[in-house]
Amino acid sequence: MPLLNAEHFSLRLFYPVLIENFSSRVEVVAGIENATWGAASCKVWQRVLPPAKSTSEMLEEAKLFLFPQFDGRAPLDDDPHSVLEFQYIRPEFQRPPECFVLAQSLRDSWLDLANRKMVVVLNGEHEETWRKNSTGRRPLSRALLFHATRPVEFYLLHDRVGILSIQIETPSDITIPPNEAQDLCYHLSQTSNRCPRLRIQSSETDAHLCVPSPHVPEVRELPLEANNIAARLGSRGQSWTLAELKDLLLTPLNGLIRHDQEQFLCHSVLVYPLGTNFQEPSINVEAIRLAAALSQIEESAHALGSPGVPFEVLYENHVAAYSYLGAAHLVASQFSKQVYGGTFDAERVFVIQTKYAFPMLISIAQRLLCHAFLLDVIRRPEDLGEVWKRFRLFEIHGYLIDVSRRESVNRCYRLAQSAQRIHELIGSLHRTLRDDQSTQQNEQIKSTQDRIGQIEVFIVGFYTFEFFKILGEMLHFAELWIFTGMLCFAIASAYVVRLHHEDRTVRRELTVVLVAAAIWALGGLFLSRVPAMWKS
Repeated sequence: MPLLNAEHFSLRLFYPVLIENFSSRVEVVAGIENATWGAASCKVWQRVLPPAKSTSEMLEEAKLFLFPQFDGRAPLDDDPHSVLEFQYIRPEFQRPPECFVLAQSLRDSWLDLANRKMVVVLNGEHEETWRKNSTGRRPLSRALLFHATRPVEFYLLHDRVGILSIQIETPSDITIPPNEAQDLCYHLSQTSNRCPRLRIQSSETDAHLCVPSPHVPEVRELPLEANNIAARLGSRGQSWTLAELKDLLLTPLNGLIRHDQEQFLCHSVLVYPLGTNFQEPSINVEAIRLAAALSQIEESAHALGSPGVPFEVLYENHVAAYSYLGAAHLVASQFSKQVYGGTFDAERVFVIQTKYAFPMLISIAQRLLCHAFLLDVIRRPEDLGEVWKRFRLFEIHGYLIDVSRRESVNRCYRLAQSAQRIHELIGSLHRTLRDDQSTQQNEQIKSTQDRIGQIEVFIVGFYTFEFFKILGEMLHFAELWIFTGMLCFAIASAYVVRLHHEDRTVRRELTVVLVAAAIWALGGLFLSRVPAMWKS
């Protein structure tokens, strides 16, 4: 039995950015909170708490990693090590998480949440070609809905990772074949040529979806230009792109953030009818292949192949696959529609797009922070000691084994970690920084040994000097002979000790010194008796 059409499709697009340095966090938050729109200067964002479902079963160490707790009552300085140390060690200084949602007025205006009449032309390239040439049939648009309460969000995670989130879904009365699900993921994630065109439907641009009305004025479509985005956003029949929306929302942060990539990451959910069992051999292969294709954001015409990405059949009604570009969940209803309202099925999509999405966000934050450490290693090789201090704190508090009290969420977290190469990144950075630390420690030890060796050379030379002085006086050698021996053997002994500290074999030199000392002593005895012999 082939895989049936999905009853519902939900897509959450993530656009990650990296804040350039720790001290910019305050500026980023200020830029978000002070952003305004239009002549009325209405606020673009409003601060909210993360969805309760996303953090209700999250481990405390995972919450602390995502939202370090600090409210400004402790002194901040420019030392990122002390900032991180304060955040981890002093959790009693709390602040609300940096989580923002698009303001209600702009949600209703831009995304038409009140009327729910948004449409999308998936292949924007075809749409632009038609608008320029006006020949042939215009590419058809299709109905598309933004999430009713949290369509656009911005998260500031770990004080250095920003995540712009856009949540989209299909109308409940439309079934989604597998190839359409792939096309939705692929096109909606694009930010360049094939970037889809969205608009509030009108009879002139979307005659197949709505009936013309003589009471509605005719629409004159504006070109997609940066200087007219204000006239297009929220206007009936005027097209705009998710890339334009992304750039507009991130404009206040220009100069403070570094873009990690140009494409949106996708976290998609497909809901299948009651009775679908993903463990059945006839469905299993196709379900896994579709989940893998969705997670990798492949076009429907992409060549088939093995999954090639981490995946797992969590239950007979839940398949998950993760890749570097996203994640996909295929779930099947567990209850009939007669009891749907009071069952888990009613909240299933919301739960997966919150509780199961945050493990992916944690892995993305880990990857971006690892890349930031790697860039620090490349750009600031003279400051590797400071980089090691910060990385060691990150490794202790950010390299999380589990993130939730629910095992299925932890299994998805491990899939996300594998897809984002977290273990390899952290392991490679750890070895690089640890080897550098070992090298520096060895150099410090060698430098200390050299200084001790220099002191030892002086001490041995000094005591040799004194030894030959005492020996000569005891044997009544001539003063000139004693002084000559003191000077020569002090220098020779210091030279032998120096060679020894350089890890060189000194057996021959030591033998020469001992033989010379014996000759010197015999010569001194002989010379001390010459006057007596002459007198006799």
